Amino acid sequence: MTTCPFCGEKIPPRGLLCSVHWLLVPAALRAKVSGAFDPTRLPEEQSEAYLRAAGEATRAAGRAIDRLQVVPRLVSIAIPRPWAWLVATGAVPVHARPYPAPPALLGQRVAIVASTQIDREGAIAARQHAGVEATPDAWAFGVIAVATLDRCVAATDVKEGDPADGWLARGYGWSFREVVAFPPVTTRTRDLVDLQCLPDAIARRAWYRRLVGLARADVADPIPAGTPPIH
Repeated sequence: MTTCPFCGEKIPPRGLLCSVHWLLVPAALRAKVSGAFDPTRLPEEQSEAYLRAAGEATRAAGRAIDRLQVVPRLVSIAIPRPWAWLVATGAVPVHARPYPAPPALLGQRVAIVASTQIDREGAIAARQHAGVEATPDAWAFGVIAVATLDRCVAATDVKEGDPADGWLARGYGWSFREVVAFPPVTTRTRDLVDLQCLPDAIARRAWYRRLVGLARADVADPIPAGTPPIH
């Protein structure tokens, strides 16, 4: 057995990185490494093409880990279950609230939190309105996605053809873009207060799961300039 150079986890002799850090390597580069690998040879006997690709992959994982060290402060947007899941998966295009989004939050990274509140009538309404069925995942509690708060529209300003059309009877619709959903980061209820910064440890876990999700999709998404970091 050999070990991952980043975390020391034991991996097979012909492995390069552990499964978690391997996912931080862009998909195209992972394919390049796999395509150049000769399973009949020992690591030290691999071709020059493989060694170059393996070096590139290791450096790419290192850069992703460096990005992980700069975690933006994530303000929690607490949404009742199952609406949080419906918004995070794109099944519902807008989150309805009785008040507008704080202007300072627009364009910023936020954490979508499935709150302790449950809206079973809402789940029925979503099924009737758009044929959307809430799966068992929809009822999980915790931080379930990181996204950018894209816009806030008043119900009175929604025009025909707008994504929010039909979803807002009153109040305001908050919509998101660049949503990366992941298995819930669970924690104590008091750590997930609506419109408050997440505790550093929770923000780091959520941001890490976001990076892994982007790596799986082979998407580059740098932290926006001016985002206050957690050092």
